[in-house]
Order: sequence, then structure tokens, then C-alpha cells
Amino acid sequence: MNSNNSITKPLHNLSCMVCDKYFQGEEPKLCCSGRECGCMGLPVDPIVCSLECYNKLPFKQKYGKN
Repeated sequence: MNSNNSITKPLHNLSCMVCDKYFQGEEPKLCCSGRECGCMGLPVDPIVCSLECYNKLPFKQKYGKN
């Protein structure tokens, strides 16, 4: 029994958008089904396996403070 009343979400097999490494994580939140807007159903947050891969994302290189 969990004494802190937290609910654990099931983990899903995901593939990192940067290095293609497989890892387990929470199901990504999607903007829409791919038909409602121009995002084409991409996740709201990038699917990455580590902070290192997050920092390698193209928008981080162009606009970030790297």
C-alpha cells in the first residue's frame, strides 16, 4: 500500500527523438489528433531520454543558451 497517496502512471516504451534510444516513460501528451491544427499530432513536449539529448534538440541550439 502506498502511504503518500500518489498515483503512478503506467510506463510506455518510447523512442528518443534525438538518439533513437528506447526507454520507458509516461505516455506523451499530444496537441491534437493531427487534424485539428498544423502540429500534425506531434507531442507537446519533446520525447527525449536524457537532459543531454534535450540540450541537443535543434531549437535549443538555435534559440537556447548553450
